Amino acid sequence: LTICYMKWRLYLTETAGMLYKPLAKNNLSLYAGKEYLKKAGSLKHPKDIANHNCLTYQFNQGEVWTFEKDGKKWDIPTSSSFKASGSDLLAQAVHEQMGLALLPDWLPKDLRVIKHALPGYGVRIKTHKERVIHAIYSRNKRGHKLVRSILEKVKEAIG
Repeated sequence: LTICYMKWRLYLTETAGMLYKPLAKNNLSLYAGKEYLKKAGSLKHPKDIANHNCLTYQFNQGEVWTFEKDGKKWDIPTSSSFKASGSDLLAQAVHEQMGLALLPDWLPKDLRVIKHALPGYGVRIKTHKERVIHAIYSRNKRGHKLVRSILEKVKEAIG
């Protein structure tokens, strides 16, 4: 059993012997270190991000974050001193008070050290389509009680 998120919907053939099951959307939110915000200044609106260090994904050159609220959208270009290959590294950088980052909602965070920086705003990376977290497992394990139980627990935790 593998839990992963996929950029594009993956169709597994019967010959591959694998099944996939969508579990939840991979929603993002903007997070920042509390000490970082004390030094760099607070955020009240997405436009304030221009005054901050954004921590981004290395595979996105010129990353633009799209914020939405009450039917309005703001495309915010980012400038970054740190680029990471994955969300876990970005989360660590936020915990180390290095700046702002878009992190998956399901990723564990120490809310004593970091905080949701712009609550009430929906956000995504402009060039990304909606991503979904999937479980991928062997076709012959479909009816297995343990697999069903794990899928239910994971869906509860991330959904």
